[in-house]
Amino acid sequence: MAEKHPEAPFQLPKEYFTKHLGFHTSSPKPGQTEITLDIQPHYLNIVGYVHGGFLMTVLDTLMGHAVFTSLGDPQARFGTSQMTTHFLRTVNGGQLSGEGRVLSYQGMYLTAEAELRNEQGELVATAEAQFTRFQPPGR
Repeated sequence: MAEKHPEAPFQLPKEYFTKHLGFHTSSPKPGQTEITLDIQPHYLNIVGYVHGGFLMTVLDTLMGHAVFTSLGDPQARFGTSQMTTHFLRTVNGGQLSGEGRVLSYQGMYLTAEAELRNEQGELVATAEAQFTRFQPPGR
């Protein structure tokens, strides 16, 4: 069973990873995604800042959704094959905004980048990743 998210250009599965984390992206155009995210207490690590792994997940999701929308095929399958992340400042509350975009698509490889900013517009974290497109079994 799939659900139609009002801002997604494709059907989303009933269950998927980021749904359980409490956020989703929007796609203003193919190859680009955006997010606005209110920091929740359960996003914080034991020292009171947003967990780096959570920030990486948001960045990876922004890039992955940008890749997905750029391919124009709801059956397309791909995975993150390499990701570099830079953490620039800590966050312990408020709201984050972010953007992901595809930079290039060469054969079965796509390169994307993403950034997250705090409410003051300051960069919190950036990432760049390579995604590899693959054929699922039986297709």
